[in-house]
Amino acid sequence: MRGFFRHFRSCFKTRTRDSSACALRYWRGQLTLEDQRNFANIERRLEPGRDGQQLQQFMSDSPWSARLVYERIQHDIKEDARFQHGGVLIVDETADAKAGECSAGAARQHNGRLGKVDLRQMATCLSFVHPANGVWTLVDDELFLPEHWFSPEHAELRQEVGVPAQRTFQTKPQLALDMIQRGPSSEGGCALSLWACGFGRRIEMANWRSCGW
Repeated sequence: MRGFFRHFRSCFKTRTRDSSACALRYWRGQLTLEDQRNFANIERRLEPGRDGQQLQQFMSDSPWSARLVYERIQHDIKEDARFQHGGVLIVDETADAKAGECSAGAARQHNGRLGKVDLRQMATCLSFVHPANGVWTLVDDELFLPEHWFSPEHAELRQEVGVPAQRTFQTKPQLALDMIQRGPSSEGGCALSLWACGFGRRIEMANWRSCGW
């Protein structure tokens, strides 16, 4: 596990801070704990004496870039000859329950997994699957911000929770297409069949070459 993590360690370093130890601890907790994989329980079980505040800060305020992690994963896929044919990109959404509306994008939204509307953050996720090699991995994601989050009334809250000033409203399918199109470039392209699932519809786009996958 530590050997595999070393491949990604540099993604959690900046010129002034090294958050890789926290990244490894959080990753170990997500993979090894059977339940209650929250910050406090991860640190309590893996690092007795800690209360979870360091992991909370790592995930909330630490300056590491998730984009670098995804770019490393995408690069590995592009460079591995086993994945140049027969792969599938899957678009789906995931929900995270919230107690209040002060988290970025939090709103009453439909939760497809539970089949009801409740207070949630919603993310649009892009996964790469290669059935022949038994590989599944998340390769990108974007937080969905409902349209009312871009109203003047939400301007102060957007700034408080760190929504980039240049961010504009996009539907979930629009977010998905952006993720696909910013994927790794490849000479000649990779012949992948794409299935976009969710959002009440299913779209098949075969041999998607213009996106670079």
